[in-house]
Amino acid sequence: METDSKRKKSKWESPIIITVATAVIGLIGTAAGAVLQGFHETNLSRQKFESSLIFKALEPSDALERANYLKFLIDAGLVNSLDVKKIEDLASNPERLPSSSPELGLASSTDILSSPWSLPGGIEVDDKEKWDSWEDGGVSFAVSRKYKLGNVIAFGHDDILKGSGNLKNLKQSFMWLSKPSGKNIIAFSTDHCEWFPNRTNRTEVENLSYALQDWGYEVKFISESINDDSLDDVGVLVVGNAWGNISDTEINAIEKFVSKGGGFMAVGLGWSWGQSDQEQLKCHLPSYGENANDLSTYPMNRVFASYGARWTGKIIE
Repeated sequence: METDSKRKKSKWESPIIITVATAVIGLIGTAAGAVLQGFHETNLSRQKFESSLIFKALEPSDALERANYLKFLIDAGLVNSLDVKKIEDLASNPERLPSSSPELGLASSTDILSSPWSLPGGIEVDDKEKWDSWEDGGVSFAVSRKYKLGNVIAFGHDDILKGSGNLKNLKQSFMWLSKPSGKNIIAFSTDHCEWFPNRTNRTEVENLSYALQDWGYEVKFISESINDDSLDDVGVLVVGNAWGNISDTEINAIEKFVSKGGGFMAVGLGWSWGQSDQEQLKCHLPSYGENANDLSTYPMNRVFASYGARWTGKIIE
């Protein structure tokens, strides 16, 4: 009996048996993982599809029409993997519904300023049919457009980021820019002598950060070169009037980011570029061909060229 018991014990302790058992358990685990992964991917695809339906429903300019579209999606059972209750609440109050284009309350160029003594600058575009434009005296001071799967917007003065009376317009801008990706992280570039946030009063930077958090966003600062990894979790990238070189590699990464659904807010001031060689104002990063007398070398014009717009030397008074 003792011999039989030892035989049975040695049988189950056999390296072959242990190896086979381990492999079987591993296969079961792999199969279960594959099922769970498949479920996750299917659910993610469903959410992306439903999100695209919602974005489409928000395209009409009329708020009531947007609300009716959303109610139809809910009643038809086309939206069920998202927060249906929240969507119903939004649809019940049409005036709270965001639009698929930025509805900015900009009547004149001074609406983007936080200081009455500042002077905004002009922006020009290649193809007016592709852009929404806000003008003052026939000169554009803000422009926006859809670009592939993403959205871009440009302002003619970095004062817009300092909040003050512009918070409502900023909120609408960030809502519109973040809509295609659905991501809630707002990233500010800081590695190129950006006037905002590098040369701005710390309190003004904090005020905007607090406002963004109140609106449901997270804030991060990209203090190194802009690349795919630094933009991976980002919904909106903000470049606030950079005077330091932005490399071609970074420009390509931003274009790729927007093409895939990212939002890009670019803030510049073309007429100020002529002062960029003054010792008290200049960027002391290594120069890569920037010339204060040549607006084509202005980093903001280089980074925004892909979208067909540029800051000019015009001053709007």
